[in-house]
Amino acid sequence: MITYKRFYFVLFFCLSFILGFAQDTNSRRKEANELLKQAGNSFLKLDTKKSLDFAQKALIIATKNSDDLIASKAYNLIGLNFEEFSDYQKAIEYYNKGLVLANKVNNDTVKGWLNNNLGNLYCYRKIDFNKGILHYKEGLKYSIQHKDEYEIMFSKLNIGSAYFAVEDFSNGIQYFNDVKDYVDKNGDIESKISLNSNFGLYYNSLNNNKKAEEYYLKAVNYCEQNDIELIKSNASDVYHDISNFYYKIKDFEKAHFYLLKHDELQDKIYNEERLNDVKVGGLQIEHDEINREIDQIKKEKEIQSFEQKVTKETYSKYNFPHTVDYVETKPVVYRVYSQVMPEGCLPLVLYTTSIDLKNVSALAVECKAMHEKIGQLFKGIDKNNKTIIYRPLKNAPTGTDTDNKYVFMMKNK
Repeated sequence: MITYKRFYFVLFFCLSFILGFAQDTNSRRKEANELLKQAGNSFLKLDTKKSLDFAQKALIIATKNSDDLIASKAYNLIGLNFEEFSDYQKAIEYYNKGLVLANKVNNDTVKGWLNNNLGNLYCYRKIDFNKGILHYKEGLKYSIQHKDEYEIMFSKLNIGSAYFAVEDFSNGIQYFNDVKDYVDKNGDIESKISLNSNFGLYYNSLNNNKKAEEYYLKAVNYCEQNDIELIKSNASDVYHDISNFYYKIKDFEKAHFYLLKHDELQDKIYNEERLNDVKVGGLQIEHDEINREIDQIKKEKEIQSFEQKVTKETYSKYNFPHTVDYVETKPVVYRVYSQVMPEGCLPLVLYTTSIDLKNVSALAVECKAMHEKIGQLFKGIDKNNKTIIYRPLKNAPTGTDTDNKYVFMMKNK
C-alpha cells in the first residue's frame, strides 16, 4: 500500500504575517493577526490546545468587527487542527466556512490555502481522491494567478502525491518533474522530503530498486534533519514507505528497523493528551459557532424588519413610479429600499433609464445628476448615510431582473 504524504498550507501562512501585515495600523485587526500567527506557530508544534485557543480568539475579534478575511484564516486553522487529530467532517465544515468568506472578500491567497487543505483532507484521509485533486488544481490556479513560486511548488507536490496514492504514476510524475529543479535549489526540508520520497515510490513502482533506495534514503536523511513537529507526521510516512520497500526486497532487518521508527513516531505525535485537547477545544468552538449562528439569524431578522419599516414609510410618502424631472434624461424611480453591503445597510434607488445600459459613462453622469438633489426628492435618504446605491434598469423591475447587474455607489457630501 502506498502512503500518501500531504503538505499543509500553514508554513507560508505564518510567513505571510511577517511579510504582509507589519504595517497594519488597525489595532483590533493587528491583535487578531498576532493571534493567528500564534495559532499557526502552535499548530506547527502540534500544540493543539494553544492553536485552537488562539484561533478562536481571533475569530471572535473578526466576528465582532465583521472582518471576513481574518475569520476565513481563523476557520482555516481550526480546520487544520480538527483534521490532524479529530473529526474530518468538522474539518471540511470549517474549511468550507473559510472558503465562503475568502470568496466573499475575493482573496486569492486564502482561497488557494483552503483549496489545498481541502485537497489534503479528501486525498490523505482517502475520502474522495477525485474531489481532492479538483481542490488541489483550484488551489494551483490561484497560486499561478499571483505568481507565487513557493505555493506553486507545494501545490504540484500535493497533486503529484495524490496521483501516486492511487498508483497513477504517469500523471503524477509530471508534477514532480516540473518542480524538481526548484526544490533542489530553493526547497525547504518539507519539500525535499516530499520530492525524494515520491521519487522513491516512483522507482519502486518500476522495480528499479537501486534508484528507489537512493531516493528513499535521501528522504530519510532530510527527515532526520527536521525539528518541526507537524512535519514529523510526514517523516513517519517516509519510514513506513521505506520499511515496505525493504520488506519487498527481503531485507527484513532494515524493514523492521524503519517500521519501529514509524511506530515510535506515530505514538509520539498522536498521543492521547493531544487528541483530548482537540476534543475539549472543539466543544468550546462548537458552542461559540452555535451562538454566532443564532446572533446572525437575529441580525438578519432585524435587518429584514428594518427594511420592511423603511419601505413602508417610503411608499406611504411617495407615489411610485416617480419621474425625476430635474434630470435631463428623465429616469423613473420604481423602488427605494435598503441593501445590506460590507459598508453597512445602505439605501438603494432602483430606476429605469432611457440610456443604453452598455454606456456606463453616460449612466454615471445620469446617476450623479440624480444624486445632487436626491435628498430633496426623498426626504432624509441622505441623512446618516455616507453612500447611496443606484441601480439602472432598461425595463420596469419584475423581481427577477437580469438585464443589468451594475450599480453606482454615490457618496454624500
